[in-house]
Amino acid sequence: MSAQDGSTRKNTESFIDMPESEFLKDLKNSTTTKTSLLVEFRRKVVHLIALLVPIGYLIVPRKPALLILAGCAFVSILLDLLKYYDKGFRKSFFKVFGKMLRSKEIKRFTGATYILGASLICAFAFDKWIAIIVIIYIITGDIAAAIFGKRFGKHKTIGNKTLEGSIAFFITSYFASIAMRFIALPVAPWSALFMGALTATVIESLPLAIDDNLTVPVLTGLLLQMMYVGYF
Repeated sequence: MSAQDGSTRKNTESFIDMPESEFLKDLKNSTTTKTSLLVEFRRKVVHLIALLVPIGYLIVPRKPALLILAGCAFVSILLDLLKYYDKGFRKSFFKVFGKMLRSKEIKRFTGATYILGASLICAFAFDKWIAIIVIIYIITGDIAAAIFGKRFGKHKTIGNKTLEGSIAFFITSYFASIAMRFIALPVAPWSALFMGALTATVIESLPLAIDDNLTVPVLTGLLLQMMYVGYF
């Protein structure tokens, strides 16, 4: 086999030249067209499933909830590792989920893994009402920011975010936390809901190296825990 043949074979088996390259091309060329907006909408509809985490934590006691979250996080991490290391699994994974993944999730953990990891950390480290609220912030706020930012975003901010998306994040996450307070969390102080939503919005807008599905709930929860509880 010639060096050129070996190089060609190696390239063919790489991530970029795998069958999912069509998906990668679509994502990289994604703009604010109807097609990309539809893809974003579908992605966020799936994202809504994550609301089962804070809703479930309202019902399930803390210790069983931690075990369930740990198990779910482990499975999600395992799937991500298989996606990275197992060629056959990777092909099947992209056939099912390819269109709903961002390009950065090809070689990294998916948003689902970060959400589950953040939920586990928050449930372990913070008071229950804080853990529930901060997870609601990232789920509802991220959905609103992504859709409104893609559709109406015109004013760029740091981190390739848009002002319109950040405003949508704040409004949606704040009112979602208010709704949760009325439904099941009367213990949550009103000022904490506003402060938390504002903090989450600022963190989400920053160009941090770590995924915002992890940084937003954990850092916001840390602030609320220190301000309103004072200890861990």
